[in-house]
Amino acid sequence: MAKRILKAQLRPCTCKLQTGVDYEITKPGLALTPQNIKELTDRGIAVNLPNEKQFLEGDAISAAKSWDVEPVFKRSADMCELWELEQVAKNKVLKAHKVDKRKFG
Repeated sequence: MAKRILKAQLRPCTCKLQTGVDYEITKPGLALTPQNIKELTDRGIAVNLPNEKQFLEGDAISAAKSWDVEPVFKRSADMCELWELEQVAKNKVLKAHKVDKRKFG
């Protein structure tokens, strides 16, 4: 077998940074609060937020992001209660299907 000689190949270098020139400093006051957005839109200025989908609006797009907690993730959830909830939901779907068949054929 060939013998490998593992040797670090490091070449240290020095970098001189000039504060304010070599990198961009974080600029304060760039965030928009809901009040700022309202003031801008009242003045007729269009505001487009990159993170608008994080807010709860109640429309069809963000309806899935609601404050409702599924029964599985509740603290007091036990297996028996979850099974009963599943059976109730299943019976509701079957009943709705039967009613739909009766009404519309």
